[in-house]
Amino acid sequence: MANFHENLLAIAADDENMCRVLARMAMNLDANKQYTDFDIESIDGLDSARDIYYEVGPAVEHNYIFAFAGAPIPKEIAEGNTPGWSSPTSSEGGFMLQLAAMVKATEKYNAGAPDGTSMSFSVTAPIARAMSDTASMGFTKYGENWVLTISYDTAWRPNSEDLDVFFMGLPKGNYGIAFFDADEYDDYESVSTCFGLHHGLAGMMTLDGGHDVELSNASEIKKQKREYAGVPKSGIDDLAELAHAAALGSWNQFGWSDEEEDDDYGYYNDGGESVNLWNRPPVNWRKPTTGDVKKITDAALDVLAALPLVFNVYYDFTSEGNEAAEGLMPGDAVVVSGEWNKTDFDGLTVFAVTGERLGRIGGWLSIVDNYEVNRIAPGVLALLLPHVRATVTELTPMSLRNKGVDGPKLSVRLDSLVIDDFTAVLEEVRESLNKDCPERKLASSVKEAM
Repeated sequence: MANFHENLLAIAADDENMCRVLARMAMNLDANKQYTDFDIESIDGLDSARDIYYEVGPAVEHNYIFAFAGAPIPKEIAEGNTPGWSSPTSSEGGFMLQLAAMVKATEKYNAGAPDGTSMSFSVTAPIARAMSDTASMGFTKYGENWVLTISYDTAWRPNSEDLDVFFMGLPKGNYGIAFFDADEYDDYESVSTCFGLHHGLAGMMTLDGGHDVELSNASEIKKQKREYAGVPKSGIDDLAELAHAAALGSWNQFGWSDEEEDDDYGYYNDGGESVNLWNRPPVNWRKPTTGDVKKITDAALDVLAALPLVFNVYYDFTSEGNEAAEGLMPGDAVVVSGEWNKTDFDGLTVFAVTGERLGRIGGWLSIVDNYEVNRIAPGVLALLLPHVRATVTELTPMSLRNKGVDGPKLSVRLDSLVIDDFTAVLEEVRESLNKDCPERKLASSVKEAM
């Protein structure tokens, strides 16, 4: 069985350059679509590293070996470079020695073996191939820069050819990189490290002002990790140093040095904002992908079918709205408006037909039974409001409530208007999604509901 070879790649870059890193990985995943089932169209129109990571990250996590190579690289770059380098921690040489010993032992046995009892074997030469089911990934923003870390296992040696091809295909830019690798043949006791500034369109080891490959032992790496443990990475402006610090923080293979005491690095705030794929938004409201648009339009039919619905107004009361509520009665029409900030759906607000804000609808809005659809249902409802009529269901005005409350006890009912052409409604939704978030503000109708 092949040895496990541990690899850790850290890349630090600003938003624009990190978009290039992630887009290059997306191109490679798409080029290997028969294995990854990844479609480059999933990032079409996305213009921030965070948004692209939400699409590309899960695919890299499960198909990391295909994220580094596959897409074409510029011809002039390919002709001037030979991908690959030899790592000092590779166990490839040990494998070849084992193979030679096995060959000699087999020849010796066959020389004296009875007729018909000779043995033979076949061996596939070691290649860098995936040895773990998934990669361990991190994506954190420090100030204006992002850091991407990918930890993964290959057989015998790092996937150096693929890494070289990846950086040869990376557009011109500024990328801080760090790469650590170690092998199980010595229980990860020897660690190969390098870091520096890369400018793209060249092999990975073409580093500007960088540190050449160094061979360290695990205890030295542990010491460096401890030294960086209290340093806020948000204060590191040098991209190469930032990538190196992130790699040290992510490296967890310490071989026999795990027997040492004082393995507690303590908790500290490194000044970063981590992006967790587990908390990935159900859709990207700011720049919805093709898949997001389909989710939203599919959910639109479910939301319309769920009407009528009743919601409570919980907060954001105003004195003008409280006064206006004194004159309302159950059954009176009100206006529900969808609120949007620059990047996301921001809730539903209720107004009197005369314009006073009565308050915001709050709490968990249970619109449909399907949990995943319900996560986006309030935003979908906001896009359907022109086809909805809102009326007062329950009302206890401020004058009839105990002291100390901020507003009336108010609930509103949402009913669907008569819709003759659902296709036209869905097209309206698509048109709204083509607009910037703040321009999607729509309001319910005061027409009679069906």
